[in-house]
Amino acid sequence: MTKKKPTPITTATITRYVLWIPEQPRPGWALAHNHVRHNKNTPPGERGFRAWWFSPPNEPPENFILCPCGWAAGAGEHYAHKKHVMVLRKKRKTKKTAAR
Repeated sequence: MTKKKPTPITTATITRYVLWIPEQPRPGWALAHNHVRHNKNTPPGERGFRAWWFSPPNEPPENFILCPCGWAAGAGEHYAHKKHVMVLRKKRKTKKTAAR
């Protein structure tokens, strides 16, 4: 039986893992994070939360879209897996509806 090759998390040729919450954009790079539950103050490495810079002009990792979570706000826009973003949007919509 042959082992299935793991799917890479990014198609970018150059990535740099983030070790702290970025406070400003890194020129020539874009920021992404995984799906692990976090808030705006969660540092990378806590409870499996990971973030990385990838080097454009490479596209964001496959199935990653702009993330509205507010993490690393000083670093500008960042990306997360679209399922994570959809869950986040659904939770925010539910909270707004409940608050009315």
